Amino acid sequence: MSALFIEFAFFDKDTLLCRSGVRCGAAKAVEHLDGVGGHKFELSSQFEEPACPVEIECRRNGALLYKAALRVGVHTSDDWESLDLASIHTLAFRCRKEDDIRA
Repeated sequence: MSALFIEFAFFDKDTLLCRSGVRCGAAKAVEHLDGVGGHKFELSSQFEEPACPVEIECRRNGALLYKAALRVGVHTSDDWESLDLASIHTLAFRCRKEDDIRA
């Protein structure tokens, strides 16, 4: 069984809001993360080839700022990739494929 570890960081311009990682395995996983400035992130993920579905929900002080859904290709990357989330935050991420791991 393979898995994908995604290391990520959420930014508001140059301010780091939250940095962590999620492991996409066979079972759907949900992570709850606290960021600075009242930001709370919920990430759900699951391993699928050729790309893992990742859903992101961001709230600040209880108010929903955005929901985003993406598919992250199963790969290993040394460099950070980035994308814009609802013109509010930037998500930076890099991946590591893990082979022969029980999910």
